[in-house]
Amino acid sequence: MKHGFTLIELVLMIALLGIMVALYVESTGDLSDVAVDGASRKAQSDIRYAQQLAQTTGARYGVKFNEDGNYEVYVGSPGNPVRDPHTGQNMIEDFSRFPGVHIDDDYQVEFDSTGKPIIGGDGRARFVATSGAIRDVYVIDQTGAVTFELIQLGTGCSCELCN
Repeated sequence: MKHGFTLIELVLMIALLGIMVALYVESTGDLSDVAVDGASRKAQSDIRYAQQLAQTTGARYGVKFNEDGNYEVYVGSPGNPVRDPHTGQNMIEDFSRFPGVHIDDDYQVEFDSTGKPIIGGDGRARFVATSGAIRDVYVIDQTGAVTFELIQLGTGCSCELCN
């Protein structure tokens, strides 16, 4: 007896997912609410990566957010980006993957060999969507914990929770 899905079952499932996405886009009218969530989670992950690099290598690593719409994970000082372990490219995020999202202001966080922030502790990077949704990524000073919080819901969503 064979196990698995037939080609027809897979095609039907992909079509159903496509219909669900189309209905979501139509009901919200704006995907920037989703993009701001993705951008803030990516930034949170990259900050944690810089913190882990600092702890494992003993060097100073950080993340520099620029109001002009990008950020970089660096070693030593801004302008010296680290290599992305997956792509081999410099770790500079330009938000082209997150349409309708921008960084609200400049922010820099840098970690020492214990993972504690030596620059930017108790600070935040704010991500704003064209829909009005706002998410903050915080770095706690004494612990180095990296968290994020939804500050404001966007106006693009028409679901019952947002209205």
